[in-house]
Amino acid sequence: MSLVDMQRAIAQIYTQTDIRQAFFSDPNAVGHQLNLDDTDIARLTCLSKKQVEQFAASLKRKRLNEIRKLLPTLHRCLGKRFSAYFWRYAETYHPKGIRKHHHDAYQFCQFLIGLPAEDRADCPWLLDLAACEAVLLQSSRPWLRWRFLQYDISMLADSASPSEIDVAIPRRPTLAIWLRRPGTVVVHRRSLAFSWPVSASN
Repeated sequence: MSLVDMQRAIAQIYTQTDIRQAFFSDPNAVGHQLNLDDTDIARLTCLSKKQVEQFAASLKRKRLNEIRKLLPTLHRCLGKRFSAYFWRYAETYHPKGIRKHHHDAYQFCQFLIGLPAEDRADCPWLLDLAACEAVLLQSSRPWLRWRFLQYDISMLADSASPSEIDVAIPRRPTLAIWLRRPGTVVVHRRSLAFSWPVSASN
């Protein structure tokens, strides 16, 4: 098989837990599904399963570190929960291509947005913050976006720690507006509590 096909198969084994476990359970069947020939399968089966698992974990930790850099506010606000959510997410998406770390961070935000309500009960503002972070990760081309929020996420930026956030962030209907010009981002947020009739009547 070609070097490219071999690299693609190895990448799947290292990055996808289900494929990796299946390969070590039945190397020939899974290897042939990955278009590996018998020689390549024999080479891979010589690898230590423990070493492969350790290397696979190191790849995920690298992804986690890159995402932390791109989502510093989300990381700070979630604290230890950030890593816990990431390990769940890492099994669902495998980044590829150019700017893969940005795509990875964006997809992580989408994963958080899609969490069931019971999975984010201890941080109810998570959906709003993840949605806003996703907006800021999108294209650098000029655009205007807006989103209705249940919480005023500007308060999250001023909170010192996750414990303070859990106590201090009240529910406050908010309109978030983003204006992006080339190379810059301007974010405006306006509380709807007094200026939006629907909120005022609730």
